[in-house]
Amino acid sequence: MTGSVAAQVSPEWEAARRRAAPADNTQRTLVRHLEEPIAASQTTAIRARANALRKLVQTSPPQEASALQRRLNDRSDPLAHLFDLELSTPLRAELRTRLARRPVEEERGTFDRGTEDKSTERPPPPPPDKPQPPVPPVVPQKPDPTKPDPKRPDPKRPDPKRPDPTKTQTTDPPRIKPGDGGEDGRRLLDWLEKIYGAAGRALGLGLIPLIGMVISGSSGKVALDATIIQRALQAAMNVLMENRTARQLVGDAGEAIAEEVYEWLREKETGGRSRPFNLNRLRKNFPLIDLIDRSGIYGVKARGALTSGDVTDSLVGDLFEFWSNTGKEGIPKVRKAAELLHELASVLQAQDHWPDDLARNATSEVIETYIRQKGILLVPSDKWYEVQSKVGTRVLSGLSDTLTDADKVAQVTPYTSRVRSFGISSKAIGAMLKIADKLTKLSAGGPPAH
Repeated sequence: MTGSVAAQVSPEWEAARRRAAPADNTQRTLVRHLEEPIAASQTTAIRARANALRKLVQTSPPQEASALQRRLNDRSDPLAHLFDLELSTPLRAELRTRLARRPVEEERGTFDRGTEDKSTERPPPPPPDKPQPPVPPVVPQKPDPTKPDPKRPDPKRPDPKRPDPTKTQTTDPPRIKPGDGGEDGRRLLDWLEKIYGAAGRALGLGLIPLIGMVISGSSGKVALDATIIQRALQAAMNVLMENRTARQLVGDAGEAIAEEVYEWLREKETGGRSRPFNLNRLRKNFPLIDLIDRSGIYGVKARGALTSGDVTDSLVGDLFEFWSNTGKEGIPKVRKAAELLHELASVLQAQDHWPDDLARNATSEVIETYIRQKGILLVPSDKWYEVQSKVGTRVLSGLSDTLTDADKVAQVTPYTSRVRSFGISSKAIGAMLKIADKLTKLSAGGPPAH
């Protein structure tokens, strides 16, 4: 959405701008740049703003730079949301990486406050101290028949550069084979190299097999491309940069990938008409549910991304959280979620992120009932069928034996139909999660990733 004037008049953009609340000069300057009404066709203005933002993150006082980094890495911060809405994915990633590297480079004494790439610039040659003598012309030499011509190979000796027609020729494979990433893969690797250098490009090779992977949605199949992989990586890195325990970060980063992919999938399926809204952008660690749109309310669970163990029982438990009446301080998660949705209803409705079958003036009690009756659990594609089966078995175990098979199916279906796939497998999430973790360490100046 970089430079999009339309972005600046949308309710979502306006809500983020009003709630950005810049706390210091650096943040106020950032907001001023983000408020500039730049159209997508104004490439000169877009470049000028990008250079101004690079200068801002490089020259701002250390304390203000650290404060800005914390805010931009917090997915629930309105300033981070405004930043993501207004700027392109490569520029957002570049600026976040520059902020992350600053403390390490300042400590090492390698911090450069330059803001533009000057690697292609060449200084003019110094003026000569005295007139230079003219260069004598080159006189062509006649070949000496007694000496071999180095430019012409000896017919008695094979030329290593000339192929032997009697032998089968082999060539080095291209960096990315056609059909295995193709141009999309090259774009992804170029993006990683631009931001993270050669090490980033090397890590990106592990993502090439994901490009072109076909995932299933509710109305068809869609192939993953470089755009969504970039978005998913950045979503995971935003979480991994937060200061929390490793276990919390890994779980939330995996869910961030799944949420980003599902948002993209729904956007593709509807031709851009509908895209779920991530509630974690409004409230960090939103209870029980993660996504909301006109079609419903969804909880996202990406368990199993980094483990080979059986996580289906845990995912079944996640679904039954919709009906649980227990929780911290005696308040069920579903009730906390309903109260927050009621509080945020006007914001979500203004952005057209409200279920069509839920009244716009619904009370928190009505919203709680809606979540209990219609909340959807999204799980990895390779766990979906087994979780559905176990949910059905669990519901059946509580039914009377006197019911007919048809009655039992009628009782079980409302539960099993609420388990759906968010499109990609836990293995694919794990692959992106591992590389996002290594890129995060790389951007923070940590040990090189292997």
